[in-house]
Amino acid sequence: MTRLATPPLDARDVEAIARDVLARIPAYVPGWRPVPGDTGSAVLQVYARYLKTLADRINQAPDKNALALFDLLGIELLPAQAGRTPVVFAAMPNVGDSRVPERTRLG
Repeated sequence: MTRLATPPLDARDVEAIARDVLARIPAYVPGWRPVPGDTGSAVLQVYARYLKTLADRINQAPDKNALALFDLLGIELLPAQAGRTPVVFAAMPNVGDSRVPERTRLG
């Protein structure tokens, strides 16, 4: 699904989420002081990644709601199509009349 022009609800990365969780630990587990490299820090990193995944899904909610609104209004999104335009070729000097086959790809 393509992203519409909506700002993310939560733009934090995994490290920012881990810092926020680490700052809140004394309020929930007063006696625990995580040491880098121990199992508690590993659990904290896993939890931060899980929260980042949830935040990514929440950030997609406005787009899904917009698509649901368009569907409710009867507005359908058009699939992508190849562009088409008339093209005129200039003849080279000393070359006779010639034709370019239909559906010739241009770059």
